[in-house]
Amino acid sequence: MAASEQRWRTLLENIELLVVGVDAQGNVNYVNPFFERTTGWDSQDIIGKSWFDTLVPEEERTERRGLFEGVKDQEQQVNVQNHILTRDGKPLTVSWSIVMLRDGDGRSMGVLSVGADVSKREELFREIALLKDRLEEENIYLQTEIALAGVHTDIIGRSDGLRYALTRVEQVAPTDTTVFLLGETGVGKELFAREIHMKSTRRDRPLIRLNCATIPHNLMESELFGHERGAFTGADKQRKGRFELADGGTIFLDEIGELPLELQPKLLRILEEGEFERLGSTETLRVNTRIIASTNRDIEAEVERGGFRRDLFYRLSMFPISIPPLRKRREDIPLLVHSFVELLSRKLGKKIETIPRDTIDRLAHYHWPGNVRELRNVIEQAIILSKGIKLTVPKSLLGGQVAADDRHEEDLRKLAEVEREHITKILDKANWRIEGKDGAADVLGLHPNTLRNRLVKFGIKRPPRQH
Repeated sequence: MAASEQRWRTLLENIELLVVGVDAQGNVNYVNPFFERTTGWDSQDIIGKSWFDTLVPEEERTERRGLFEGVKDQEQQVNVQNHILTRDGKPLTVSWSIVMLRDGDGRSMGVLSVGADVSKREELFREIALLKDRLEEENIYLQTEIALAGVHTDIIGRSDGLRYALTRVEQVAPTDTTVFLLGETGVGKELFAREIHMKSTRRDRPLIRLNCATIPHNLMESELFGHERGAFTGADKQRKGRFELADGGTIFLDEIGELPLELQPKLLRILEEGEFERLGSTETLRVNTRIIASTNRDIEAEVERGGFRRDLFYRLSMFPISIPPLRKRREDIPLLVHSFVELLSRKLGKKIETIPRDTIDRLAHYHWPGNVRELRNVIEQAIILSKGIKLTVPKSLLGGQVAADDRHEEDLRKLAEVEREHITKILDKANWRIEGKDGAADVLGLHPNTLRNRLVKFGIKRPPRQH
């Protein structure tokens, strides 16, 4: 008998599980060394003490006492999972197997419990749940991105203005620099934002989009920064904002000029420090998010009239990219027409094999106030209305405003003139020095020989020195 008891004691002393003995009154009468190491308790501190008052969280004591009284009369092993407190008050989740102990007369002597610490498993489950929630939230925006990709993802064209804008994209994409996309409605700012993201080191993380013009002002803060449960009427659960969802990736803030003035300091803080608080919370959160913003408004004019913060404007304008309107890249219209016809005829289940020359000419001479977006819509409607394999574009789709002589363009400067002025301005600032650090080629992001070729192309010459 003694030898058998010694074998059992040796087993309990060396097993890598929590072992606890509790007598019929609920007092601890044994803990093994692994229990001591795991919980931080010394056996001398808890032997003879109430199990419930010493090691059970206060909010669970009543329920656990009832469970103890119930299992004492059981004949079979009982399996439960609950919490115990370590010496420093930290709760551990333990999965127990409880065996009832009886004397020779069958009276209860208490219980012997053998348990495994499953706290890390529970923590892992919580992390999985949080990850699941994040993936579900990101999936909402992923579906939007997939829809965008299904519409059209390539930036099509060979015009000088478009190529210059794409050169700027190539220069800035690999960095984390904030980018400000400037251009009229419909020029494709969303596609430029996607191009920058996909050419960056963040391409495997989300690109989260928000059109500031479509969100009511009273919901904008929650949409951007998230909110806690109870932060406002209807906030029945915690919700992450767009910046949290974009952590590690890119956020595209379209129509940034519509951002309410009272929220602009919070955006500036994220730009400068990467920090914010959810609505209804005092906990400061940090994110590593690249910001791409866009506008079709004259933000400098908004700054002057006090509708947009000057310091935020300067931070957003670290690397501006101007996207030319379609009327200034007419040579790209035939390429776009053919691309849209191929894409949309397949989508609509129609076969269009011929695009008449006069149709291309009429489209090329229309002034396109809605830019590429309007062109796409016109082509889609034309495909639907066309009979047979030839594309027909009714004049009604263009509002009867085709101007073959381009009279409406007479007051507009050509893009080449704009580029010529820009190059001349940079040369003046660089004191007409082409090469070297801070030389004109360095500032423009061009090879010195490329810049020299453009000087010849535009007939740019250094003005005579004043004596």
